[in-house]
Amino acid sequence: MPPFFLEHYYNDYFKATVECCRVVVVKLNRFLSAALKKAFVAKKPIQKMAKEDFIMVNLVEETEDPNMAPDGHYVPRILFIDPSMTVRRDIAGKYNNRLYTYQPEDMDLLAKNMKKAKRLLLHTEL
Repeated sequence: MPPFFLEHYYNDYFKATVECCRVVVVKLNRFLSAALKKAFVAKKPIQKMAKEDFIMVNLVEETEDPNMAPDGHYVPRILFIDPSMTVRRDIAGKYNNRLYTYQPEDMDLLAKNMKKAKRLLLHTEL
């Protein structure tokens, strides 16, 4: 599946992505469960990468931009957006019906995907 680009509306908001050459991680999580929050915070490698290697964006309200819902509107969704303003479809979770969701038991996969995004960026393959 080819990557797709964010609409102009997000260009200003994600400008830091290009300037910092970092991957943006967008969390759409209006109703994020306490268990998922706890799992995310408890995973130290995720916290370290989130702080040092990524620009983290937490969208509480759903956006109307179809690019932010490549496989539907559900929460939570975690999308990786590279410095070219491309949502990476090749970095996804394990669920066939909700490709960009992660459950509390999926934190190892999320950490793996964050490492993948970081590695791709370092090798300028984004």
